[in-house]
Amino acid sequence: MKKLFFVLMALVLLSSCSKPPVPNNGSNGNPVPLTARGVGFMPSSDFLQSLKDADSSGSYIGFYAPFDKNKDIPEIVAVAYEYKLDSEPIVNVNFFDASTGKTLPGYSKEIYKKQVVSIAARYKPKYLGVGNEINLYSDGMDKAAEIYNEVYDEIKKSSPETKVFAVFQYEHLDDVSAINKFNMDVVGITSYPFIKGYKSPSDIPKDYYSKLSSVNKPIIFTEIGHNSLASEDDQANFIDVFYSRLSEYNIKPEIVIWGLLYDYPQKGGIWNAGLFTKDGSSKKVFYKWTFKE
Repeated sequence: MKKLFFVLMALVLLSSCSKPPVPNNGSNGNPVPLTARGVGFMPSSDFLQSLKDADSSGSYIGFYAPFDKNKDIPEIVAVAYEYKLDSEPIVNVNFFDASTGKTLPGYSKEIYKKQVVSIAARYKPKYLGVGNEINLYSDGMDKAAEIYNEVYDEIKKSSPETKVFAVFQYEHLDDVSAINKFNMDVVGITSYPFIKGYKSPSDIPKDYYSKLSSVNKPIIFTEIGHNSLASEDDQANFIDVFYSRLSEYNIKPEIVIWGLLYDYPQKGGIWNAGLFTKDGSSKKVFYKWTFKE
């Protein structure tokens, strides 16, 4: 009997030893597994290689598509759903230019709504975004919410299981309660603390994300990031700081997407915030983000 007991104990110990640990990655007790991470897609001159790079960077790929009045389905949206990817696409179709706040050429609410609903009906996506950084819309949050909520209702008729959301730019989100104007299944957030002047991740205050503690729906960060101006080590350290700041307020996002696949120096040096350099070489942050370090 004793022999049998020791054999069983040995099997239990072997079984427990064979299980891989949950990656913590410096997140202060708020581990976020690889399956909850991804990257935003941005094409280089080699489009297919860009898709491969994005597909190697997590379990989700964010695709950001402007409304296109000339097509039933924007081309990048068709790529997202029809190209054979291992990662889950998360598409957001915008009706305005977030850099100016102005509606896109040819926009009308009816045409935009028809296009987004067509995407939902054809692909039945798990997630679908309606408006990227919608708090930057020049006509204000009330008008943005009116557009969004009407599109939301129509999407649900075609694809009731799809999680529909709008995305808010955190560094420009003064009143978090404005989120309640939007009927969302999950709340999308983009966040780049360096645009507020935090040159090093360690400079980001501990209460930086405290405003999100009042959000009563699941959160997905559709874009986060930090640049490598100081060093690649400094950029990679942002991952630890980001999750540490969230854990201060027990904020556990459903998904987190690193915003830039490649450095984007055309917008200025502070946007050298990619997982890869402009020429496609992987940076230290790529290995840390994908748990490959």
